[in-house]
Amino acid sequence: MTRPLIFMFGGQSSRDEAMVDRLCAVAPTIGDTAKQRATLDFRSNHGIQTSVHAVTLGWLELLGANGLEPTASAGLSLGEYAHLVAIGALDAQASVDLVAKRGQLYDEGPDGVMAAIYPIAWEDLSPLVDAVNQQFGHGAVAPAVFNSPSQIVVAGTKEAVDAVIELADANHYAAATVIEHRIPMHVERFRPVAVRLHHVLEETPWKPTSTAYYPNVAGEPTEATPHTIVELLSRHVYQPVRWQQTIDLLASTYADGVFVEVGPRSVLGDMMRRRWHPGRTIFSIDPWESATPRETVAQTLAEIRDVL
Repeated sequence: MTRPLIFMFGGQSSRDEAMVDRLCAVAPTIGDTAKQRATLDFRSNHGIQTSVHAVTLGWLELLGANGLEPTASAGLSLGEYAHLVAIGALDAQASVDLVAKRGQLYDEGPDGVMAAIYPIAWEDLSPLVDAVNQQFGHGAVAPAVFNSPSQIVVAGTKEAVDAVIELADANHYAAATVIEHRIPMHVERFRPVAVRLHHVLEETPWKPTSTAYYPNVAGEPTEATPHTIVELLSRHVYQPVRWQQTIDLLASTYADGVFVEVGPRSVLGDMMRRRWHPGRTIFSIDPWESATPRETVAQTLAEIRDVL
């Protein structure tokens, strides 16, 4: 392998109800393990997070079984936990247990919603968020995820998020998709959850690793010590995800890098292709639009090997 291989792990909004079935169709044994780990209940964050994480771990195992090991990796929101498995900081089963506890705590967190707004840059969306906070009160809505140069996720109360969506449409003809109807992750409003999760993180069996750790809240690599991981994952609960910054840095660090999205669907790959990093070599391993999943994955694996 002469070109760097970068794995990208998606968040819980990458889910769809057939994701486990596709993995089972491609790799029955790995799929069965994922099915046992997943709750397959999309009515709660606990169910969504455990299911997406289980499927993501399955695809990660499949890639490893085919001799594909990443040079670097990163994960968006929930995907950061698969990233920690990929760099060896956490065992797969320990990560499953941790994500289950995380999902439960998230379900018990403050009410709110999250919406992806696009196409719009933060410099255009920021004054709209400020205006809405003047109307509804400080912290009613805030940026939660910087997905790409033209897509921002905001989170907060339903009334405040709806107001931002209306202003973005009226002023910039921007569209919006509500991606979470129950909780406002990655904003100050969600800080109480971080306090409770911090205790769970401290009890997690972290392992030392020399591989670079790309935490969501930093957007740059840091040393993956247990203390650092605990502190950054705690901040991750109530501070914005800096995905754009992370991918821009990986793209500049690994100029000839091959990016592979590991997990359900192709959300992260599609964002990169759309006017952000269109010239990059990008693959998505999940055959979510294919009528012949086994054949499609075999072809994707062959194409990845060819370009490496």
